[in-house]
Amino acid sequence: MDRSRFKKLMNARSRGTEEKEGARILPFRHGININIGLVIFLFIFLYLVYSLIHFAARETYTTFQVAMPGPLSEDTSYQAVILRQETVTTAENAGYVDLYVQEGGRVSVGVDIASVDEVGTFSAQIREAMTERELSREEQLRLKTALKELSQSYRGMNFSAVYEKKSMLRSAVLDNDVSDLYGEVLAGTAAADFFHVSECRETGTVAYYRDGYESKTLKDLKAADFDTANYSRETTDDLVSAGDFLYKTVTSEQWSLGILLTAEEAAEYGKTSSLGVTFLKNGLKTTAAASVVTGADGSYYLKLDLSRYMIQFVSDRFTMIRIRTSEEDGYKLPKTALTKESFYMIPRAYLTEAGFIEANYDEGRETVRTVKADIAFEDEKYYYVAQTAFKSGTILARPESDERYTVRLTADLDGVYKISKGFTEFCPVVIIAESDDYVLSAQNVRNGVSAYDTILLNAAGYTSGQILQ
Repeated sequence: MDRSRFKKLMNARSRGTEEKEGARILPFRHGININIGLVIFLFIFLYLVYSLIHFAARETYTTFQVAMPGPLSEDTSYQAVILRQETVTTAENAGYVDLYVQEGGRVSVGVDIASVDEVGTFSAQIREAMTERELSREEQLRLKTALKELSQSYRGMNFSAVYEKKSMLRSAVLDNDVSDLYGEVLAGTAAADFFHVSECRETGTVAYYRDGYESKTLKDLKAADFDTANYSRETTDDLVSAGDFLYKTVTSEQWSLGILLTAEEAAEYGKTSSLGVTFLKNGLKTTAAASVVTGADGSYYLKLDLSRYMIQFVSDRFTMIRIRTSEEDGYKLPKTALTKESFYMIPRAYLTEAGFIEANYDEGRETVRTVKADIAFEDEKYYYVAQTAFKSGTILARPESDERYTVRLTADLDGVYKISKGFTEFCPVVIIAESDDYVLSAQNVRNGVSAYDTILLNAAGYTSGQILQ
């Protein structure tokens, strides 16, 4: 590169440096940069904080749903022993047995119940004639019922029960014309020496088992007598010896149920003279006279006396029952839900179809107007209206009469707060029974509770018409 050219290049660089040194440097202005994600996060965080504070500060309440009408206390199930007046008949001779009356059949004195054939010849003829005989519709039904009961009560660990039911099944196919049938078989024979017929000696109901409870009363019982695991019975056999069990007759429609009680149960049931009883076997409901007695071992027993339905249980010694301590059904409500509110009492005669007639007086002149007021409750004499409907001292006129009534008298009504569309609504209750924790309210109370209503479990601190958050 020549000298002049180099010089020009250096001069150009020098000028560029001077221009840069003299140039004005301006700061760069950045725009506002908003982080949308951070804003959303802060908003959600603040909302959560607010919600937590609001939830912690708000007034909480617990509800209770009204159930279907029923008794105050739950029905209690017990196993009961059945005690009756029973007379046992034994065989006077050995031989083959034939039965002529179905178990549970009602017989009178002189009716043939069974026969014992020492030889067995005529017994075989009777049975053959029975097998050729067509069962009536009633006998078929009895046999099906007996087989159904046997099937339902059968347990694999207690096969002996099948044998115990054998005589019951045999008697199920007996009808009133069986005596005529065996009479035809024996007609013209001289069988009296070895063929013996047992006639009924006392009017009663026939059964074909013996278990040792026949002569017992409730005071004779011990706790061990309620242990069904050790219970056994002897039934009428096809072949008997002299002195063996043949049949028995229940000689009275009066019968009793015995239940083993604890000391607490004895104290509770000792307060009542009658109890409602439901038999689980067939759903039968009845009322029995009740008393508590002390057994032979010092245990407490509940004695329930009945005068009907005995024939339906003649084949049973034990039966499951349910006891109702109250015969009246109602709405079961917790005591914590109860509250009281005051209402004006207005005689029923002062209500018209349009409402109550309010009388006002100005300078001795009477003017009237009709006032509609919601009736919260009623009884035989009064309507009960909210105190917001009238001022104390309001005068009401009786329709088509000169009589006047001054609104002043009040009464406190028991009730609960029903939750209706987020508000509390007072519902009166009529208490018909109570326990430590619950009351039983009558059904069909005007403006009262109904099944499936939701009420406040704890009414303390609330008023009618209050908004629930």
